[in-house]
This record gives sequence, structure tokens and C-alpha cells, in this order.
Amino acid sequence: MFRSWDRVDSAIVTMLIAGVTGAVILALPCRTSCPGPSRKTLATMMGIAMWIDIFKLDHGKYPETLEDLVSAPSWVNPKKYPPKRYLKQFPTDGWDAKLIYRRGSGNGKPYELISYGADGREGGEGTDADIFE
Repeated sequence: MFRSWDRVDSAIVTMLIAGVTGAVILALPCRTSCPGPSRKTLATMMGIAMWIDIFKLDHGKYPETLEDLVSAPSWVNPKKYPPKRYLKQFPTDGWDAKLIYRRGSGNGKPYELISYGADGREGGEGTDADIFE
């Protein structure tokens, strides 16, 4: 039996929005100008953002760290934490560096994800430029 649109789970809506947004972000600025690792990083960040939002839907607040997506933190109800976890391993960017997660970063968003680019240092230009989600 099909659900009516007024009863669609908010998690499904979140996944759809994240997927469409990710497709638009990846298609526009980086179609030909971004190297492979930058594109991989953008795609990874979009997926992680989706899981962060689903985590909030499941537990009422955003994860404290990205590690909370890999293993259940002590403050969550274990019955609400998925048996297969949100993520299998800690997320990395296209250069195999760990992504940075900041809650309440003051930019008007509840969190931000950051990659420091190819050089692994804050700032930079070209492939060394930071990537934000």
C-alpha cells in the first residue's frame, strides 16, 4: 500500500533533498574544472550531511562528533541506533584525510563539514583550497 505525501517520513524527504542538492552542486561548479579528489570530497560531504541530518531526526540533536555516526555515543537510546551504524568508518576526503566537523560554527548553520584540500592545511588556492559543506 502506498503512503500519501502527507505521511512521508522526514528522513526520506531529507535524503531526497540531499541527493538533489548534491547532484546540483557536483554538476555545476566542478563538471570540468575540479580534479577527481575534490569531486570525491564534495560527494562524500553531501552523503555525510545526509547522515548527520538523519542522526538528528533519530536522536533529537546533532552528533557531537563524526565518530557518533560510526559508533553509538553513550547518550543515545541504543534501541534507536541502527545495528549497522550510520557509517562503516570515519569519513575521509579525496586525499584520505579525516573530514572536520564543527557544530554551531557561527555561520548560521547548525554544523559544517570541512576538508583542508590537497595540502591538508587551512586555507590555500586551487586544489589546496578548503572545501566546505
